[in-house]
Amino acid sequence: MNPLSEFARKLLCRTSLSCLLLTLAVSAQPTTRKQSPTSRAQGSLRIDVVESSEDLHESLLEKPALKFGSSRIPALTIEVDDSVKYQQIDGFGASLTDSSAWLISQKLSEAQRTQFLEMLFDPKKGIGLSILRQPIGSSDFSVADYSYDDMPLGKFDPELMRFTIDRDRAYIIPVLREALAVNPKLKIIASPWSPPGWMKTSGSMIGGTLLPSSFAPLARYFVRFVQSYEAAGVPIFAITPQNEPRNIPADYPGMGMTAEEQTVFIREHLGPAFRDAHLRTKIMAFDHNWDMIDFPDKLLSDPKAAEFSAGTATHCYGAARRPRPNSTTISPLKEFG
Repeated sequence: MNPLSEFARKLLCRTSLSCLLLTLAVSAQPTTRKQSPTSRAQGSLRIDVVESSEDLHESLLEKPALKFGSSRIPALTIEVDDSVKYQQIDGFGASLTDSSAWLISQKLSEAQRTQFLEMLFDPKKGIGLSILRQPIGSSDFSVADYSYDDMPLGKFDPELMRFTIDRDRAYIIPVLREALAVNPKLKIIASPWSPPGWMKTSGSMIGGTLLPSSFAPLARYFVRFVQSYEAAGVPIFAITPQNEPRNIPADYPGMGMTAEEQTVFIREHLGPAFRDAHLRTKIMAFDHNWDMIDFPDKLLSDPKAAEFSAGTATHCYGAARRPRPNSTTISPLKEFG
């Protein structure tokens, strides 16, 4: 196996699904020996499968290889009905976290990094990833917890006088720019795991909810982030107000936010702030498990919040099903991801 393929697996694999998808991407290669027309017609693309369970009961365990062919395996068959239309697919991708960017920047030589990024983002030399979900500040995969406006405990900065993205300039933004150079059509969707601690009831990046006095400063925080990243050569396609708003983790950055709070935040603060700053960046509501679809349904039932929301961001876990068909979130008039 190519050493960079093995590195990609170890770097990015976490759950069985993500590991499977990445393995399909970096390991599915045509056989190099000469093939007959019959064998090509039957499908000669070998797919190596390596799987890890979420509890690591199985870790990078090699599974039987798969092949594309005329025979159909029910569990791996995708039925396409082109008479039913929903949203247009913007692309497929992954997430460049702080820790991933550090590894790519610090542990690969320039030649290795170039080859690795081509494998991921080049549509001809690699798998052509076209979307990145980028944390705004730190996440659960960061070298350290940080925001773009950290203050000493008990201090506040509602006018964002100390706002800076300088920490990201060390290795996150350079890697993003290299990825964009490989694939200029790359779309970046950014999400905060937590706003600055001084905006929250916990006074920390960990735990808590958004203070009522922080709705307007947080909207300005998003505007400054988008403007600063674009000035640094990294345009932001879309943002979500909060990663996993119904989950408040105890040991890494996060923040609780109810559907009612997010409705008010988008309707009265974030939407108007983006409009007044003439930003083209889209606002995607929710950003949590798709079995909690009542959250965006409630938000999008508010006409003004819906006007500012381009669609709904979901995580494809929490239930072995997609959102119910009559949900307003999967209306063709709104984006769904």
